[in-house]
Amino acid sequence: MKRKRPVITMGLVAIFMSMISGCTGASLPPGDAVRGKALFADTTLGTSGNSCNTCHTDMGRGEKSLVGKRPFEHTIRDCIQSGLQGDPGNEQAVADLKAYVESL
Repeated sequence: MKRKRPVITMGLVAIFMSMISGCTGASLPPGDAVRGKALFADTTLGTSGNSCNTCHTDMGRGEKSLVGKRPFEHTIRDCIQSGLQGDPGNEQAVADLKAYVESL
């Protein structure tokens, strides 16, 4: 008789990934919204030639609006790594982007 494996929800996977990749709020340095705003438009944050503003237009206020959203470090890291093809381990960039999005 074949044993069934337990189902792991996406929430548990996200928590686990945050734990193993050091994505806790305590691990980030203080963020600066002004630097974050500049990074949001920076095409050199990755190698794709895109910036955060490519998908989140009008500095996060247009298409795919971020206004009123609570950014999670793992989400920002995923966008940097997948969307921008950049280094998701840049703690200061993640903290600054998080501070900027929280300021919207």
